[in-house]
Amino acid sequence: MRRLIPAAALVLLMLSGCGNQVNEQAMNRLENSQPMVQISPNQTDKIWFIYRDDCPDCQKIFREVYALRKVDNITFVNTNNAENRRQALQLGVTRVPGFVVHGRLFTTLEQAEKEVR
Repeated sequence: MRRLIPAAALVLLMLSGCGNQVNEQAMNRLENSQPMVQISPNQTDKIWFIYRDDCPDCQKIFREVYALRKVDNITFVNTNNAENRRQALQLGVTRVPGFVVHGRLFTTLEQAEKEVR
């Protein structure tokens, strides 16, 4: 019975839409943040999502990438940060959105996922 109460509360929270609001706010904060990220392209279990927060094509796929961030171990790299842009250029990233896995550049999340698995 004790396990049912927290589960029921979670279901009610999700149905009320409050859970989605929190996720939406967290997603927007991440998308618009510009922290410097140290890109380690040879890390074998990670996908580096290279984007710009003001890029329309990046914005179109951001929600999908955000939803898969923990499953696919995705790190977000906003190239509106000058240091992130410099690192991305060193990896050969000249257009966004892009995905880097094992030092290789991919234009779609599906291609990057196949490389990791």
